[in-house]
Amino acid sequence: DIDTALDASQVGDYNITFTATDSNNNQTTGTVTIHIVDTTAPEDPIVQPVTSQDTEIKGQTEANVSVLLFDAEENLLQTTTSDQDGNFSFTIEKQQPGTIFYLQAIDEYDNKSQQVKTVVIDASTPTCGSAAQTYQPEQEQFQGEFCEQGALSQTPTFPEPNQTTTWQCQNEINQTVDCAATRLATPTPDPTPEPTPEPISKPEPEKKLKACTFDKVTNITPNSVTLKTTVDKSYKKDKLTFRIEQINQQTNQKEIKKIKATPNKKGEVTLVINQLNPDTQYKLKLSYLDKKYHPCKKDKTVTTKKTTTNFLPALTKTEEVTEEVSEETPPSKEEPAPEPIATVKETTPLQTNLTAPIQEKKESRTFPLEKIATLVNSKAKAILPLGIATGFLATILPFLATTPLATKDLFTLPVIGIFNRRRKQNSWGVVFEQETKQPLQNISISLINEDGKKIATTYSDQQGRYGFLPEPGKYTIQIDNPHFSINAIEQDELYGDTYSKQVITVGDEPITLNISLTPLKQSWIEHASQQINKEQTILYKSRQFLFTFIYYLGFLWTIIATILYPSKLNIILLILYSLFFLYDRIIKKKNYGTIKQQDNSPVPFILLSLTNPQTNQREAFAVTDTRGRYYLLANNGDYNLSLSGKLLDGDTIKETTSVNINKGLLKEDWEV
Repeated sequence: DIDTALDASQVGDYNITFTATDSNNNQTTGTVTIHIVDTTAPEDPIVQPVTSQDTEIKGQTEANVSVLLFDAEENLLQTTTSDQDGNFSFTIEKQQPGTIFYLQAIDEYDNKSQQVKTVVIDASTPTCGSAAQTYQPEQEQFQGEFCEQGALSQTPTFPEPNQTTTWQCQNEINQTVDCAATRLATPTPDPTPEPTPEPISKPEPEKKLKACTFDKVTNITPNSVTLKTTVDKSYKKDKLTFRIEQINQQTNQKEIKKIKATPNKKGEVTLVINQLNPDTQYKLKLSYLDKKYHPCKKDKTVTTKKTTTNFLPALTKTEEVTEEVSEETPPSKEEPAPEPIATVKETTPLQTNLTAPIQEKKESRTFPLEKIATLVNSKAKAILPLGIATGFLATILPFLATTPLATKDLFTLPVIGIFNRRRKQNSWGVVFEQETKQPLQNISISLINEDGKKIATTYSDQQGRYGFLPEPGKYTIQIDNPHFSINAIEQDELYGDTYSKQVITVGDEPITLNISLTPLKQSWIEHASQQINKEQTILYKSRQFLFTFIYYLGFLWTIIATILYPSKLNIILLILYSLFFLYDRIIKKKNYGTIKQQDNSPVPFILLSLTNPQTNQREAFAVTDTRGRYYLLANNGDYNLSLSGKLLDGDTIKETTSVNINKGLLKEDWEV
């Protein structure tokens, strides 16, 4: 036995020479090389805060180690190396607040630190909201948001008359902005007696009291009316406060409402009053605020409409009605003038027939349809956008569900559309799966020198690409992934030269050999079988049937609604449905081909190659997906088409035929 001691904290290669002597004084000498490697993970990266205005991610970790940057889905974005002081940085574009990145350090012995999460914080300059304004004495609460950008530091209290309240808006990097709201002082009443009116010829009274006319009442419904008024043109683009006094003529109950509105260039203003009672007469008085409230000329009296049983408005035929509202002149002091009642033209005979039972039972409170009609009519404006969105969604969903790209494969193998990749020498290598020919991302690839030391490690990108530029010498490649193993093949029919576990002699050129891998846990046959079985389940088929059912149900309902009530909305929906139906049944053409067996089962991952018959050079290729579909583009002309691969039962197929492409696309269906 030989007993010696080495300092295991010193990483490196050590040669131990020993001499053995027997009883006859015979001697022999031997040397043993011992490799001491580092198994300690590098320090976790310490990342400086990243704001939405930064274009760099900076931090610190152990010196001279690789630092990897991942996105929120842990896809590798960039790789860099820390300097001798452990500092590192990545260049990025400006990110939205809340964007997530992960960073990880890896030393030369492939020891990995923990992944460190960093979140982009909001650095937008804080700004005050619309609540920072000047308020009238009669206003009692804030209007609008306190902060348009940033967060409110503390909720302020509404200012008293002739006072100002302040608050601060702050962003995530503690930048602040001061905001203020001021409330005007309450005007002091004039104790002097009312002055004698000036002669009409003098313009001063007209300037003090600008004209306002209550023009008319329109759009009368059971629960709302629209008021049209005109003010002086000098008020254009000014936001005025209007005071509406509505008096219920049946109960003599008075209610005051205030509405803010901005006149147009002509001084015209439109006001809408809601929450009125059906079939009720109201007297309306209008005034506007300019330091104090000034009445508008010509008060109005209007009667709201009766409710009907029309709880399906789209199925009831109506006519456009005209509201005639009488204008009211001020009554004399001796005798009050009677108030005229607004007359409204009633509905068409179709509506009259529907409303007749209600007119006979006007005093009855047991008929429930009146309440339903009132509820639906009051919510019609909210239901209309929802109905339009639902009809359009029911039209679009069946088409989205039946497109070739509607379902993603388990292995993320959207092989439809892979074409025109000719064999050529690239300045990088590609890591790919042998059977499906798909590039593999985030595969750890290490370069080993003649002494068995790992001198460099990299990761394949989203297209499976990688590359090394080492010093001249001899090297081998190692894959650090427990789910794949390297295939020892020298040539691949699509990718060309591949790494076959041989020793690579490197001069001044980079290492760009393609690497073919085979999955160890699940083969492509198992994956394809699982996908095919999934598409045969009742749940999958029910989903396809549900989309189709919704489409035709919406189509049928639109036809019925348009016949009973040919409104513009129903006609537009019917035209859209008809166009989609014509496109799906007549115009739409299948833009992909399929390969199936005689029992109509799909053949996944079959290679289709188009070869020029004169030059015998491959022009384009594609690989079928798990449903046997392919998509192959090529120039017009005659080609030799070869099909090669394995069936799910393990049998190998290889067939060749002649094809002619005249529209730049091969989409024929083949049976093997």
